[in-house]
Amino acid sequence: MSSKTSILVVVVGCALGAGAKSVEAADLFWTVTDTPANSIEGADLDGTNQVTLYTDTQLEPRDIALDAAAGKLYFNNARSSGTANKIMRMNLDGTVVEDLVLLGAAVPNFLELDLIRGKMFWMQSSDIHRANLDGSADEVVFTISSNLTKGFAIDALANKMYWMFADAGDTRIRNANLDGTNDADVLTMTGDVSAFGGFTVSGGKIYWSHIFAPNFEIRRVNVDGSGLTVLWSSPDLAVIFRTFVDEANGFIYWTNSDSGVVPSIRRADLDGTGVVDLVTAAVGLAFVDVAVPVSGAGIPTVSQWGLATLALCLATAGTIAFRLRQAAIA
Repeated sequence: MSSKTSILVVVVGCALGAGAKSVEAADLFWTVTDTPANSIEGADLDGTNQVTLYTDTQLEPRDIALDAAAGKLYFNNARSSGTANKIMRMNLDGTVVEDLVLLGAAVPNFLELDLIRGKMFWMQSSDIHRANLDGSADEVVFTISSNLTKGFAIDALANKMYWMFADAGDTRIRNANLDGTNDADVLTMTGDVSAFGGFTVSGGKIYWSHIFAPNFEIRRVNVDGSGLTVLWSSPDLAVIFRTFVDEANGFIYWTNSDSGVVPSIRRADLDGTGVVDLVTAAVGLAFVDVAVPVSGAGIPTVSQWGLATLALCLATAGTIAFRLRQAAIA
């Protein structure tokens, strides 16, 4: 009886452990530039139940990056005239706000997390910086040969970083290993300096926004520079500051903002169809960045680890039960 009771406790204990600390991708996050306070906002994935998570009257929360499994949101908090610019993080519910990297007058741009190696990346002027997730060990891993960088993103699984910049009347995309070695050209758009931003990498694809008069576009290309495609085009005259790709669920999100245009956060299928407005705001606000807490490809979530643990526990319990029955028969 005691052996059977022990087996039952093992199974129940494993099941409880598998359900603990699960993190669900159930929210939408974005940053807003406004007066008198700038903010980080959150909502359900359909844009409902909006809540303000963080406000700042001195600096501007800009780029955001999420560690869904740890329940953390990282963000650049800076202003071009600021003297106390910094990189920060907080819980996904806006609690436990921390300063990670104090930058003084230096302005951080773009923010990417490498959750495989426990690193974060950002840019200062033409320098690509890397540090630990707690902000320690800040180092420059690469310097771009242009101050006109329009986008930066990493592909942690492929150990690659990508950047887009203007160069002598052209727009170029290059890449390198995450340690800055083996830099190479990916794509050159000759005579075209209309690429604006919204630069991101996901699923072997590079996405960015493009001003192609009279339309604004979202373009996509393979990471080897092939297969250039226009996914979405509109004459809205709304500047697309940032894009975010949720590859697992097949969506791309972007922010629409410009003078005289109703700012919005939009979502579409990865082929550019099915465009919907999730969040809109009063004219004059600027939606800067957007993200949803999806799990990184190839990195098991806490709940996935829990299910794997539960399966192992059940298999172990079944083996023990079988051996006890065989012993009883013998």
